[in-house]
Amino acid sequence: TTVATPSTSGAPAPKQDAKAKAKGKAQGKAKAKSGSSSGSSGSSSSSGDSSSPAKKPTRLEAFVTMLKEKKIGPFDRYELWLPRLLHDQRFTAIPLADRRALFTQQVRLLTQQRRANEGSARVEASRDFRKLLAEHPVVQQTLEEGETSAEVISKLSKSAVSQDQRWRKVGPSDRERMITQVLKERWKQSAAEAAKAAVAFRAMLKESLLNPSSADFSAMGTPDFGEARKVLREDPRWKAVANPAERRRLYSEAAAEVTRREQTKRKQVAEAEEDLAAKRQRSRRDEAEKNFRDLLANTLKAPLELTWAQAQFLLGDAALRSCGLDQVSQEMLFDELCADDGARRLAAFEEGLACLPTSSLETEKEFEQAKVVVAARIPGGEARLSGVPEQKLRRSWEDWRRLRLLEASEVFEAWLQSCQFINQAASDGSTLSGEGPAFEALCTKLSTDLRYTRLDLLPRERTKMIVDRLQEVREEQQTSRAERIAATETHDDDEDDGEDIGSKGADAAKRQR
Repeated sequence: TTVATPSTSGAPAPKQDAKAKAKGKAQGKAKAKSGSSSGSSGSSSSSGDSSSPAKKPTRLEAFVTMLKEKKIGPFDRYELWLPRLLHDQRFTAIPLADRRALFTQQVRLLTQQRRANEGSARVEASRDFRKLLAEHPVVQQTLEEGETSAEVISKLSKSAVSQDQRWRKVGPSDRERMITQVLKERWKQSAAEAAKAAVAFRAMLKESLLNPSSADFSAMGTPDFGEARKVLREDPRWKAVANPAERRRLYSEAAAEVTRREQTKRKQVAEAEEDLAAKRQRSRRDEAEKNFRDLLANTLKAPLELTWAQAQFLLGDAALRSCGLDQVSQEMLFDELCADDGARRLAAFEEGLACLPTSSLETEKEFEQAKVVVAARIPGGEARLSGVPEQKLRRSWEDWRRLRLLEASEVFEAWLQSCQFINQAASDGSTLSGEGPAFEALCTKLSTDLRYTRLDLLPRERTKMIVDRLQEVREEQQTSRAERIAATETHDDDEDDGEDIGSKGADAAKRQR
């Protein structure tokens, strides 16, 4: 079906020659089917013509122009617009089968173009709005005074800035976003500048008023904020901190830090001096104690036999006052000297006990006898043991006797292993009970040896060792006797077997003969 291409105004197009008309129809139909947004001109030069006629809109271009004029939106439906478009020749010029698809396609293309145009317009509007925020003096003043984006927007909306086209082209949400961004940048920059100013302010204080090495600080100490303001108010670093409260806070923190450091330093110096004084005092005391010990050793030959009052009399008041020690320390050193002297005397007594021969049995029985014997053997005699508490001497003697008896028990037990009297008495079973005439006779024979008499203090242990040895020997004798009997019976059996073999051989010889 051939449809005439309408013009933009709806009037029919003028007649053209047959060749140009056919070519224009073919081009309009191809572009309508492909959905392209533009078409080629339907006119062409005829053979022999020197100039071409004016360019005419195609059916597709007319259809697109109609959609733009109707302001069809991106979400409008074809069914809703169909009744309103049926009376437009630009709509009816499109074949019926292609109208819906072409409508949908062109609406989508128009929407994309509209969005692209709106996006570029929005970017340009945002760029202009940022220039407005950066250049307009009213905006700059409002940004400095405002704390929030809502407050800044409220003030600018009531000012002449709101009549500026750069303000009106931007939507409320974009205005709030960009103003908030500008405020954050200004706050960040202000914070950086404030931090830099605070660092310079502290450096100024440390160089001038709060310098511990300066003579003024050593003489006056930390000045108050009023005095610091009089001295430093002309310094640019003082003026860089514009807020007076912030200046006072920074100064208070710096002054407190310097004061704390100085207190710590003075405390460390005082502690070092105290440690040095304590070391010197300990050194002097150690030297005084050493000199007093030498004095006691040279003056008191037998301190264990003296009391502290007697020692004081022998030392003399002048020596006691000039030693550099109080009376408590002097008496403590005297007690240490007495303890050392007592330990030496007790060690001499123990050495004397260790040197006693094993035949000295009386010393093991009586403490007094052992004391007399040992006193006679050590240098100094009995006087050497005077002053030593008898309880300590007796304890040392008991320890020595316990060791001697343990040693004597081991020696006696070893002697019983080879004693001939035990072997003889073991054959008598009555001795195994540890009682009776046979056992008493055995003990009488053993008593002639010193190894037996050394255990007179341990009669029960000695009797037990003798009985245990008798039982061992008795068991050995019984075992030996049983072995001899078994050997004799085996020999008799061998002889009987030999006689039987001999008689059998004689009988066999007789039968052969």
